[in-house]
Amino acid sequence: REEALWGSPPDGYVRGVLCGDALIEWEDEVLLFRRTGGLLCIPGGHVEAHETSYQAAVRELREETGIGLLPGDLQHALVNSVYRDAPGRSERPGRVVSMVYHFRIKGSRRPALGQENSEGEPVWVPKTTLPGLRTEFFEDHYLILEHLLGLPE
Repeated sequence: REEALWGSPPDGYVRGVLCGDALIEWEDEVLLFRRTGGLLCIPGGHVEAHETSYQAAVRELREETGIGLLPGDLQHALVNSVYRDAPGRSERPGRVVSMVYHFRIKGSRRPALGQENSEGEPVWVPKTTLPGLRTEFFEDHYLILEHLLGLPE
C-alpha cells in the first residue's frame, strides 16, 4: 500500500513507521496489553499524520486500555522516555521506530481500566513476575521493560 502511495524507497533505504508507546507503572505493577494472539505488549501504536509520538502514545493507551486518567495526570507522571530504532526490532515491513514514554502514577487507588476489546485486553502485571513472562512478549517489548524498569537480564 505504501509503495502505491509514495513509490519504492531509493536503493539502500527503508520505509519507516513511527510509533508511540506508553508504559504505565503504578506501585509494583505495570499496565500491559495482552493481544488476542496471547502476546503481551506495551500499549501503543502508529503515529497519525496530525500527531506527535507523545499524542499517539496517549491516544493508543486510551484506545487499548480504557484507562481513566486525564491528560494532565499523565503529563505530571512522565518520568522517562526511550527511542527504539534498532534494525530488526520488528518483523513488520520497513523500519519500525518507537518512542516509548514511561509514566509513574502516584495515588492510593490503581487507575481503572476498560474492558477487553477485539484486539485484546488490558492487564496489570506485578513487576516481580515480568522476568518469568519474558517469552510471552511481542517483539522487543520485554527489552524495553528491562531498560526502563531495571529488570534483570
